[in-house]
Amino acid sequence: MTSTPQLLLNVNGLDTFYGRSQVLFGLTLSVARGESMALLGRNGAGKSTTMKSIMRILPARRGTVQAMGRDVERLRPDQVANLGLGYVPEDRQIFKLQTVEGNLRLGMKRGPEGQDEWPLERLYGLFPLLAEARGKSAGLLSGGQQQMLAIARALAGNPELLLLDEPSEGLAPVIMDQIQALILQLRAQGVTLLVAEQNMRFCMEIASSVAVVDHGGIVFTGSLQEFRNNPEVASRYLAV
Repeated sequence: MTSTPQLLLNVNGLDTFYGRSQVLFGLTLSVARGESMALLGRNGAGKSTTMKSIMRILPARRGTVQAMGRDVERLRPDQVANLGLGYVPEDRQIFKLQTVEGNLRLGMKRGPEGQDEWPLERLYGLFPLLAEARGKSAGLLSGGQQQMLAIARALAGNPELLLLDEPSEGLAPVIMDQIQALILQLRAQGVTLLVAEQNMRFCMEIASSVAVVDHGGIVFTGSLQEFRNNPEVASRYLAV
């Protein structure tokens, strides 16, 4: 008998607004433990707003978000993080005047079950470029190195689920490939991922499942193979 995978994230019927302008319209999705979900959509489709609503940075006006089985409605963003969600925003938000290691130490905390699976040694093993630059001011890093630092800092908090918002944005193709390879390593090591992207090619190698958002609502959800078998979805909702 096959057991049902544990849902780490369950989002149901989100309506989110910026002032009077509604951006999400009943958005619903879920992520199970061990899954690597690509949240695909054109620029402005609602991907970043979904991430911010999940983290309570931009609370939804209606709908529910459950993380690790707990309702986050009354929680602050730091309390949501303490449930086991790691978040890498699209603008990275590293501390540029701090060193690389200083950034990592600022992100360090034990996981929701007290786990400490991402000590500095493991992070530096996964991110050798950061190990070489550990004493360097983060503001002097390249864009790709800053993205690596933002991901490493989120991992330092021992998340159960890692949310990556547009990790390929603004990166040269060769650096994009490095970030893609890094995310593949995280997936191979059992990290559960929700990756918001408008770059479909970037996601095809790292995703086990796909959700497509358009005009603030989910218009497709399924396995990667189901997505590949429905090229009209990409043509209609993702083509520029």
